[in-house]
Amino acid sequence: MNKILREHMGGAIFYVTNRADGEGVLFKDDADYASYLALLNKYKKLHDFKLFAFALLPTHLHLLIELKEGLSISSIMHDLNTNYTKYFNSKYQMKGHLFQERSKVVVAEKENYLLPIASYIHLNPQALKITPDAKDYTYSSYLLYLNMPLKTADAPDMSLEVKEALVFLKGRTLAQVMAPADMGLVARDIKKKYILGSAAFTRIIEDKLSEKPKPQTAMPSGAGPSKLVYASGVLAAVLLIAIAGLVMQGTKARKAYSEALANSNVELAQKLAEQKTQISRGLEEKYRADQVSFKAMSMRLEIEKKKIKELEAKVK
Repeated sequence: MNKILREHMGGAIFYVTNRADGEGVLFKDDADYASYLALLNKYKKLHDFKLFAFALLPTHLHLLIELKEGLSISSIMHDLNTNYTKYFNSKYQMKGHLFQERSKVVVAEKENYLLPIASYIHLNPQALKITPDAKDYTYSSYLLYLNMPLKTADAPDMSLEVKEALVFLKGRTLAQVMAPADMGLVARDIKKKYILGSAAFTRIIEDKLSEKPKPQTAMPSGAGPSKLVYASGVLAAVLLIAIAGLVMQGTKARKAYSEALANSNVELAQKLAEQKTQISRGLEEKYRADQVSFKAMSMRLEIEKKKIKELEAKVK
């Protein structure tokens, strides 16, 4: 199965393993282990995921994680591996990939597989003969399950996770859970399967993986990604042309408005000039008429004065 769930689902935990690219190693000295554990501590707090077990080995690493809603394994491993690669390449003056391209992820039913997978992770250094006893290996979380402190101060706080995990002992001892025969079965399942759990749990995971995301808009039948990209490009071009047309129309409209306004101003000025001329002419004509009337009245007044003088002469 190439497709595997990497996002939160209730009742599920995630076993994650990542190896060095090619024949390389991930950790060369104690400072390298401490640097990765410090990053694990940082991103555990930042992303707020549960870490139930870990083991760092020279060429690979193991993590057992439970996700909160909205978080994915991919985002966690990207942050961890990207930043550790920067540290490693800078320290050893190297370039390129440090980890294999993609982490191996197994999704498991928490209740039935948390302790078996945690035990498999803790026994891995012993199984690979890196240490004669898993309890003596510094860079794993095994001692926490034995109620003992870790030998490195850089490891993340896992006290709540260990307490939760030990609830699943259900009357058994940790030694019983870590029986060689059982560990052999867990190792086989982890290598061959991507889902570990009951039939009901497996069916839920498979159904979730088979769900097809609903498209936001309907796509014509037979339209693949290349056609969609082409159609998007055509649509973008049409929109650009339409926008350009609107801009040109807007420019023309503004020009026409300016011309109309200018013409209107000219016409208004002409009308004002004509009205001024008409008023001026009217005033001049009235002034002439008033002058004529004034002369006529003056002549009449002179005539009346003469008549008055003639009457006065007669009376004397």
